[in-house]
Amino acid sequence: FTLLKLDTTGFKIFTTPPLNKEISNPTLNLFAAYIDLSNKQNSAMKMTMLDMFSKTYSDNGVAMMIELGMKAPTTKTFASRLRAELLMKWGDNAESADDVSKILKLDQAGIDLFATPQLNTWYAHNRQGYIRNPEDVMLEVLVSKQGYGYGRLLEIFRHGQRRIDILGDLPMRLENRMVKQWLETGKSPDKVFELLQLNKGLDNLLMNPNLMVWEGYWIRFNSLPDVDTTTMMHTITSFYSVMDLSAMLEKAKKVPKTEQTATKWLHELRVHNLRGRNIKKEG
Repeated sequence: FTLLKLDTTGFKIFTTPPLNKEISNPTLNLFAAYIDLSNKQNSAMKMTMLDMFSKTYSDNGVAMMIELGMKAPTTKTFASRLRAELLMKWGDNAESADDVSKILKLDQAGIDLFATPQLNTWYAHNRQGYIRNPEDVMLEVLVSKQGYGYGRLLEIFRHGQRRIDILGDLPMRLENRMVKQWLETGKSPDKVFELLQLNKGLDNLLMNPNLMVWEGYWIRFNSLPDVDTTTMMHTITSFYSVMDLSAMLEKAKKVPKTEQTATKWLHELRVHNLRGRNIKKEG
């Protein structure tokens, strides 16, 4: 490992063009061949390529190398082998999804979660190490273990949708799975309104991107069998007074971006006031 200068050129090996003979792809192949031969000759003292890489660069550093290596045909095979050994190590050590997230420093990524290459390795661990849907595992860690609020998660998901190079549509799949979990657990539109922190500010409510998610949830909730259907105004006036809401909507009517929605809501608010807060499901 040291003779091949892998202790100092680890990252460069995955970022330097193959024509650079000093630290090119053959160096990795030579090290892999040495490991295989050594294990064959001394089966009682088997080692992996990962042993030296992790000792020198840490598991997080190795995960970063893996993601670099997976993008280049000249290093993809080696990177795939490193990933398999890394996942096996975590499995043997019974590392949880939360443990691995912290090893990869994803708990510190915040808004840049989907811009972090190691996310691929975390997803691979969750898919391989759990019977459950990997999206469910990720949501559990992000919400229950790392304390992200649902409103904050939606912001991260929206930001991640611009990063289609990392796990494609994963942010959208996570958002859809989150909504499905709410439906499966019978969360009311009122509760989801609160979870998305839409009750924290009336002035910017119409411009809050989480509002669209809530409206979609409200529609899906009302389509469920055996539920007491509700109106949007029923929920909104549970958190904001009719007077304050009406005043906000009158102002919003004068703003081009919110004029249409504000006009629609004012009509619904008047209907709500005339009919009362409860309605019966038809049919």
